[in-house]
Amino acid sequence: MRDICARLGQARAQRGLETPELVQEEAGIHLGIASDLEQAASHAAEVFAERYQCWLERDRLAAWGQYKRHHFTVAVGGGNTVKAQYRALLQRYTTSIDWIRHVRFFLLEESTGEPNWESVKQGLELNFIVPLAQKLIRSRGEGAVARALGIEAHISEETIIQRMLEQMVHPIQLAECRQALEAGQRALAGRLARREADRYQREIVTRLGQSMEFHHLVSGIGKDGTLGAFSPYTPELAQREPGAVVLKQGRDALRVALNRGVLTGAENISLIVSGSLKLKALGRFEMEESADFEQTVMETPLRMLRETREIAEKVYIFADEGALHFDETVLE
Repeated sequence: MRDICARLGQARAQRGLETPELVQEEAGIHLGIASDLEQAASHAAEVFAERYQCWLERDRLAAWGQYKRHHFTVAVGGGNTVKAQYRALLQRYTTSIDWIRHVRFFLLEESTGEPNWESVKQGLELNFIVPLAQKLIRSRGEGAVARALGIEAHISEETIIQRMLEQMVHPIQLAECRQALEAGQRALAGRLARREADRYQREIVTRLGQSMEFHHLVSGIGKDGTLGAFSPYTPELAQREPGAVVLKQGRDALRVALNRGVLTGAENISLIVSGSLKLKALGRFEMEESADFEQTVMETPLRMLRETREIAEKVYIFADEGALHFDETVLE
């Protein structure tokens, strides 16, 4: 990663930009502190673009399987920090990354619907795929974008967006499960969710192999150390074999999520951290503890990324200054 950091620094210097430095902590993780969320997201987007370029020029030649040789695979979560990275990627890398040909998105989780929940797929679609299509059409023209997608007739912006979604996004489908829950058929909903989790796992294994190892993973974290779909004391945190799991969210909702084995197995793990009260989770993540490690994971799921030095060295945290503020009087 040092060669990448050097190239990033040189590129920013040439543009006269201040460089949030990536520092490798004693634990192995890489940490960059920015003045605000937009700068942190821009920093994360630069590393994303560099990882893509490394894959394009070198890494894909040795990748397992045809799919990973032809596609840069990205697992994404939801939330405002991930949206900020979408904005940064659109602002700076619309044309320098061959999105249609190379990049494929997978979802870290999806839900049947919960209070204050935003669909990860919908967030990706509305905040990245749709504006990406519109920018590509403006810069290249509808005809050129349509040809890249294999569309030969009935060209329209709507058709292009739909085809991009079909080609670039691998969704988790929970419509039937949602309908069963709405009808009060909880047992049926559970079976449908398990069936979808199994299908999604098979789909990923077919493309990425049994390791389910993504080239890049993008997520935010919660103030309690939540990572992906995993909040403190989620029983499924104990499962380390890569796979997809079903998580109950109270009586009225279910989630299908990629598990701990997938989260720790990605080649690069990009965490964008913003907002107040995140320092406690970050501090718990970084500090050495005498307590049983698995117990600390249960209490702060983010710590799963500290399981080994090898895992920690794949982690890149892009934080804004607001994430380093907290209102507790003592940080233990």
